[in-house]
Amino acid sequence: AFGGQSLKFGKGGQAHRCCCVADRTGHSLLHTLYGRSLRYDTSYFVEYFALDLLMEDGECKGVIALCMEDGSIHRFRAKNTVIATGGYGRTFFSCTSAHTSTGDGNAMVTRAGLPCQDLEFVQFHPTGIYGAGCLITEGCRGEGGILINSEGERFMERYAPNAKDLASRDVVSRSMTIEIREGRGVGPDKDHVHLQLHHLPPQQLAARLPGISETAMIFAGVDVTKEPIPVLPTVHYNMGGIPTNYKGQVITYKDG
Repeated sequence: AFGGQSLKFGKGGQAHRCCCVADRTGHSLLHTLYGRSLRYDTSYFVEYFALDLLMEDGECKGVIALCMEDGSIHRFRAKNTVIATGGYGRTFFSCTSAHTSTGDGNAMVTRAGLPCQDLEFVQFHPTGIYGAGCLITEGCRGEGGILINSEGERFMERYAPNAKDLASRDVVSRSMTIEIREGRGVGPDKDHVHLQLHHLPPQQLAARLPGISETAMIFAGVDVTKEPIPVLPTVHYNMGGIPTNYKGQVITYKDG
């Protein structure tokens, strides 16, 4: 088990509590949720871009949206409006977010006079493909992948002698950044490092990391059975956002 709770209050080893679908867990979750939504009378407005919130007496009554197919403007009135716009990862050079994650949800809320908080807290995933930002799952290192600098050194042994490449995200990201800043990065600009998988058996890569093998070939032009993947710490999650209570209702100051 990677992390997790212990059995019998620490006396029975680790509990295996990770449920995964090869290396496509997020993809599987998306399709499962979409399939579930089809059971209900749900209307979908695809390729509509929300522009602003409709506010009346301090309450949100819906949104104004742009239809990107024909440029028409639409008003959607609603008893409840859920903002799930995916953060602001695209404000950084390298991120795993969709291209639509440009902070528009936060901007709409700010224009409406509502608060945002903790926007300075950003989580970096250690391994995004250099130049593309596509996520390379930590499962790669869980399967035995290792991070290598320009000197061919497995540098995580210096920063985390016990956990090594399986150290926590913040430790690995910080270690990679130090290597790059101290001139041990790879590439023409020495601004990233390598994730090596080609020392692992090809059948293991095909069985356990099929999606990563495909992603690396498409976005980095790399055959993971023969060469390393160029990676760098990549914005993965925005910790801050719109403050709410446990019901999902926006919290704001009574007097603004």
